[in-house]
Amino acid sequence: MLKSQMPMLKLIQKMNLPTLNANRQSYVLKILENFDQEHINNPSRNIPLDLYLRYFFLNEKQKVDSLDREAIVEYVYQLMIYKGYLNAICRKPMSWQTRFRAFMGPDFEEQFKNDNLPLHVRLSFPKDLFDEILKAHGPKHAEEICSVQDERGVLTVRTNTIKTTRTDVNNCILILHQLMHAFKQNGWKVQPTEFAPNGIKFIQKPHGNFFQMKEYKYGHFEVQDEASQLLSMRVDAKPGDIVLDYCGGSGGKTLGFAPFMHNKGQIYIHDIRKSVLIQAKQRLKRAGVQNCQVHHDKQKLKEILKGKCDWVMLDVPCTGTGVMRRNPDMKWKFSVEKMREVIKVQELLLNESLTFLNKKGGKIVYCTCSVLPEENLLQVMKFCDKHGFEIENGSHFTTFPKSRGMDGFFSATLVPK
Repeated sequence: MLKSQMPMLKLIQKMNLPTLNANRQSYVLKILENFDQEHINNPSRNIPLDLYLRYFFLNEKQKVDSLDREAIVEYVYQLMIYKGYLNAICRKPMSWQTRFRAFMGPDFEEQFKNDNLPLHVRLSFPKDLFDEILKAHGPKHAEEICSVQDERGVLTVRTNTIKTTRTDVNNCILILHQLMHAFKQNGWKVQPTEFAPNGIKFIQKPHGNFFQMKEYKYGHFEVQDEASQLLSMRVDAKPGDIVLDYCGGSGGKTLGFAPFMHNKGQIYIHDIRKSVLIQAKQRLKRAGVQNCQVHHDKQKLKEILKGKCDWVMLDVPCTGTGVMRRNPDMKWKFSVEKMREVIKVQELLLNESLTFLNKKGGKIVYCTCSVLPEENLLQVMKFCDKHGFEIENGSHFTTFPKSRGMDGFFSATLVPK
């Protein structure tokens, strides 16, 4: 995206914002002030914004209806996206009240025409993060990556083929008719994803409580970005295989490749966070995945799986630079020091994955949601050189954040030479 296009983008986004009354405004400011204090300025706590918002509304004593909640969340996201830009144009002392007045003021869009502001400020990115993206991708591509991450991400879901199927109609792949009909009944416009075979893309953000649909409760679909769906499919597991999702989180990637196994063979999910493993159990049950075990104890897992895995999915911790529009607070938590720390963790996890791998044909699927080469290709090449591995077929999977499209992901399948 060119600099000349940026002011129009911001204007369009702001015009589409919902009405903000005094009650909604008070919630917006309360959330931002509390989140800044508890999770931006406190390195020991690292809850992402979307999860914080979920907990906030669950614990709020006074019930907030769905329309108010949608409006509040939208303003919270927009203000967090433009925090850096607002800091540059606001007068001190700085507060969210000050930033809010500037955001709602008549000069908000005009300031984008001010060439005296550095590019990273107009893009509302911290300088150290922008410099890393600039170093990796050059001026034009860096600007495109950052501009797109100033938008809200598109909602995409993956149909669960364990419980549902898709049908060919007029050479276009469509979801099961009942699911498509259910979305349309709610007034939502959807279309099949361009590349992922089981994805549905929402043309407009759906209103209402999306997760209260009976189709969701019955496990017919899960929310998952199209690029993440494609990445899950790189674990080409067959019925009878043994698969380890080593940094499995709440099971999103497992839910993507589990249908290939038809509930035959065995999947193991491991994560150091017990809370996300509880969520994984719930999601797996809802989706009808019956051949999966959840393990928190790493040592016990090593005893069970040493040298046995046909596939090790390694969705490692990363800077999240490919998905920052999902949680724009990640921009303001970034530091080069933290990036170097997470790169060391990635290297450690790659080395640990060798313990589990079946030496006769076992494969490691390494993946991140980062656009930085130090976490991606450079990381896997270092591993391959050290351990005698290579990237399968010499090709890796890379997507970059795209307007109204996919997020930024990287994946490479690693095999012994």
